[in-house]
Amino acid sequence: MQPSPLMDIITKAQTTLARISSLMIETLGNLPQHLAEIQRTNPSLAQAELDQATNAFCSELTSLSTQFTQHVEHISDLGDEEIQMESIRAQQEANSALNSEIETLLAELDSYNKTFKDARSTCTLHQRILHLPFCSSLLSTNMDSSKHNWHFCQVFGDRNVENVQKADIISAIQFDQSGDYMAAGDNGGRLVLFNIAKHTKSGSKTKVEYNFITEFQSHEPDFDHLRSLEIEERINDIKFLPQRTDSHLLLTTNDKTIKLWKVTPTTPMSVGRLNMITDQSGRLIPGKTAASLRVPTLMKSEPTLLSSSKTIYQNGHTYNINSISLSPDNETFISSDDLRVNMWNFDRPDTVFNLVDIKPDNIEDITQVITCASMHPSQDNIFMYSTSKGYVRICDMRQKAILDEPTAELNDTTSAAARTTLPSPSPEVANFVCDSQYSSDGQYIVSRDFFNIRLWDPRVPTRPVFAVPLHDAIRGRLSNHLDSDAPFDKFTCCFSPDNKYVLTGTYNNRFSCFDLRGRLDSCIEATRLIPQKKKTKVTLGSRATEASRMFAEPLTAETVQFNKRLVKLAWHPKANILALCACSNLYLYAD
Repeated sequence: MQPSPLMDIITKAQTTLARISSLMIETLGNLPQHLAEIQRTNPSLAQAELDQATNAFCSELTSLSTQFTQHVEHISDLGDEEIQMESIRAQQEANSALNSEIETLLAELDSYNKTFKDARSTCTLHQRILHLPFCSSLLSTNMDSSKHNWHFCQVFGDRNVENVQKADIISAIQFDQSGDYMAAGDNGGRLVLFNIAKHTKSGSKTKVEYNFITEFQSHEPDFDHLRSLEIEERINDIKFLPQRTDSHLLLTTNDKTIKLWKVTPTTPMSVGRLNMITDQSGRLIPGKTAASLRVPTLMKSEPTLLSSSKTIYQNGHTYNINSISLSPDNETFISSDDLRVNMWNFDRPDTVFNLVDIKPDNIEDITQVITCASMHPSQDNIFMYSTSKGYVRICDMRQKAILDEPTAELNDTTSAAARTTLPSPSPEVANFVCDSQYSSDGQYIVSRDFFNIRLWDPRVPTRPVFAVPLHDAIRGRLSNHLDSDAPFDKFTCCFSPDNKYVLTGTYNNRFSCFDLRGRLDSCIEATRLIPQKKKTKVTLGSRATEASRMFAEPLTAETVQFNKRLVKLAWHPKANILALCACSNLYLYAD
């Protein structure tokens, strides 16, 4: 039986597009080699020439994408009964011309990658290609079938972000181990708790709703008299302890003091009936006697949460604390400041054990600082800390008392040359590891600096599993923004519950999700606006529309908005639910 002309045309179109998708994936996988090649052969290639070639190439591909979309929509409007021989021949001729153009385009792409070996320009090109509808849909078919379809669920915060006070900006976010509770801290030292009210699945969408349950002041502003410095009340980190009773235990820290809070559900009692036998002046009310007195009754009020500071851990850090991390034994935790990593026992707040000290004898000889630290999720003797030079160091407490030398040092040697190409003080900013986290099984580590997100296998310390650039639009122009706070934004990162994806934020309130091969799974702007889907008749077209909704337009030097940044985020420990902090707004997205 001969296939219908309509299906023949669509099949040819899908086959041709699959060839494009295959080449895109293969080329993206070769980006590390491009980077190494330009470092070795042609580091002075003019960026203007690369940008011009990239723009010309993407313009042609965009035109081809539009032509293909119109071609498929035309086919979708034709029913089998309405297709005449003239229409069939016209569509086949159009498809033949399209195949010819695409083959020419494939050759140009191959030539482009051979001629222009600058990895930054190549990656920018591919990021732009990924946003074309037909490429996005076909890439999704070549990826894992569990590709995420994020959608907006809820938001807490002020709509008018222009007049937000600094104290209201969210500085920390964390789920508890069950995911039923969520805590957010802000620059004003306030800790806000939420609990899940609804988690249902309707068709292909998950509906999630959290309720506000309590808020209290975790830290107050203070003054360091020894160093004559003000201590801000900003909450730098939050950690939930495992819940064993109805109460919740939370560990919070500002720059100097770590506190253990106990939040207990309680039902206050109020007096329901009073004995009034005197008036306001103290005189007996006529008719009221001692015989009329009754025992007051107590009534239950609305259930609430009572917060109390259970333990305070202080005087353990001379410099500003940047992170805290719980040990898997649930008896100890570590904290890190600019030059030290300390270990505490929950039951002994007056005793602290120093694990790492990188302070030189002469304070003026400091060449790097510690940016964050994290315990291994299952081994209570292993932890890691990151530095401003771009290193992630893994330490084993069984080695020695003071761990002046790490057990392993994760250092991307493939990009070592790139570290020296930026003008000072840009190298210090560009290499600064904002955050690093273990996967829940301890097999991988994800790290984030200003320009890149990297996935590491600790067994291969000299080369990451992948390194994906995120801010290519301002690479090379970073020195122009040193007067603002932008180069010092500390973007965080995290793993999905199944450890198959990593998540991070960027400017324009965007969050990006990558699989473990470094392929972009989704890139979306967190917003109150719910995007509208475009309905099409053809399955291929609808997949393309849905996929393009998952990929925001690439950032450029002209479109990047430094005042809109998604810095703090967290992934629900058991479900595909994201908590995203942009300024004073807390967004919830679900798959």
